[in-house]
Amino acid sequence: MSNEIVNIDESINISNPSYDYNANESGSTFYKIKFSDADDKNFIEFQLPKDQFGDIFKRAIIDNETNAIREIYSITAIRNLLKKNNFLQLNLDLSNQLLNEEEFNNEIENKPGKYVIEMREIENPQDLFVISDIVNKVGQQFTIDEVSELFSVDTNSLNKGLNQIIGK
Repeated sequence: MSNEIVNIDESINISNPSYDYNANESGSTFYKIKFSDADDKNFIEFQLPKDQFGDIFKRAIIDNETNAIREIYSITAIRNLLKKNNFLQLNLDLSNQLLNEEEFNNEIENKPGKYVIEMREIENPQDLFVISDIVNKVGQQFTIDEVSELFSVDTNSLNKGLNQIIGK
């Protein structure tokens, strides 16, 4: 590894970075780290000595990944609250006869992104810890259904993940 200094072009934008480090090379005394954008078009790659960064660097990567997951779930929760408000307003308009049932159904069919909360499976156990952390910071009790709706997580997947964590 050379000690040359590399000038980084400040116009390079690494948005939504991903991190990849390779520590599996036998006999290697360095971590090979690569920061890249989602398309892997813009990237920075370098090596760091294992003995200097070891656990601290691994923890920094995990913390950064956790923060990225936290941001995704926080934004999802806000978007889902907006969708719920939009749906409740639409339902109120229907109740007040400001629109008929056909117009109500057409609005939902034509603009599902405005009204429909799509559910997905939990991708990894870390997601549950992040969701739990967000819910605890809100400081209110939520039902499983409310958490599911807020974070777009399928209820069965949420229950299954929670049972795995608590060992049931």
